[in-house]
Amino acid sequence: MLLRRWADPARRAKRSSTAFSTAHVDLGEHPDLASTIEYFDTGKRNSFNRESKAAGVSWNLRYVLGGRPANFRRELNATQARWALVLFGGNDAQNENERIYLRRLVYLIEQLEEMGVVPVLGSALPRRSTYRDRWIRRFNDITEAVAKHWSLAYIDYHAALSALQRKGLARDGVHPNVLGHGGVRAACQLTEKGLRYGNNVRNLLTLEMLHALRDTVTDTYAGTGLDTDTDTGTDTGTGTDTDTDAGTDTDTGTGTDTGTDTGTDTDAGTDTGTDPDTDTDPDPDTDTDTDADAGTGTDPDTDPFPLSTLISKPDLPPVDTLPKNCGLPKPGARYYRTRLDLQDRVRIRASAFDLDGYKPRVFWVRIDDDGERCVRRRNQTLEVDARPGMWDLIVEVPERAAHEGQMLILIARNPR
Repeated sequence: MLLRRWADPARRAKRSSTAFSTAHVDLGEHPDLASTIEYFDTGKRNSFNRESKAAGVSWNLRYVLGGRPANFRRELNATQARWALVLFGGNDAQNENERIYLRRLVYLIEQLEEMGVVPVLGSALPRRSTYRDRWIRRFNDITEAVAKHWSLAYIDYHAALSALQRKGLARDGVHPNVLGHGGVRAACQLTEKGLRYGNNVRNLLTLEMLHALRDTVTDTYAGTGLDTDTDTGTDTGTGTDTDTDAGTDTDTGTGTDTGTDTGTDTDAGTDTGTDPDTDTDPDPDTDTDTDADAGTGTDPDTDPFPLSTLISKPDLPPVDTLPKNCGLPKPGARYYRTRLDLQDRVRIRASAFDLDGYKPRVFWVRIDDDGERCVRRRNQTLEVDARPGMWDLIVEVPERAAHEGQMLILIARNPR
């Protein structure tokens, strides 16, 4: 089963993963994946070629949760799938509302797990537009953090395609390109030549993940006498639809949501999250917008960012005082505090996403020989251009929001 948008309606029957159900597959230097293709390619309508009820043109998570019953429930009822590929963020990023995306994603993940389905998360693909790709990266950071804290598998399509020429994208700068001419027949050419193209790389990464999942199941049941392939339906696991994504990325979230599985999410995303008159540092070492991020060329294997922490709000302590320029603690509020020792100058975006919908205040505090002082505060998200040295991020959880629930703290690089 696959939870993602389809390609353009005229090409639904020709999405790229369909090739795995044909003779047009060339695994190149990956012959070990043949057994996984055979495992999932069973029945007339199988994981490779069926059209998911939980996907549509330009869909974001709102539409997956919509419907009566919810579209993802219809898909699970139809397939009895073991795994679900949850590949969203591209269209969700159009609305530029990270908190709503997080709440919807966590809700979907928890519902899938409650139904006995194992979610597999994947990043949204890169964009050629610098502005759009910045937002894609932000949403991918959220997806990766959820995978980390919910102990789920994660496929980084963004990094893999970004390493290709022209980011492995077609002329529109949005959707992945494919080897030469031939459409789906070329998308499953996993040869050296084929893997220069976005769709081919995406198909390989997805198939490798399915292979790993299948090995996990096989290892789990090995020696138990249980048959690991007992699903007699047409879907033995997730779908591996890695279509050419030819639909335009134009979702603005204006469609009518008729579902009952969308939770209480009504935020229109119009709050800018700014707190006026709160930049109090006379030293222009933050947010000068004059210096490039010193960490732009950082080795991704040693780069500490993004940093994420999932916290239980009731477990946070109250405080009696806050650093200079932060103001007075609010009665009954609780506080989260973490320290960063920055070795290089870096542009940072720090966010506190409350899963219950509140927008907490966040403070950026400088630690030096003169003591502690707040240099910036915002609602939910702040951006700073920070010099090397010791810095604290403080998050204030008001009393009304502190009694239950969780909050995701996310600190990431914020390149221009």
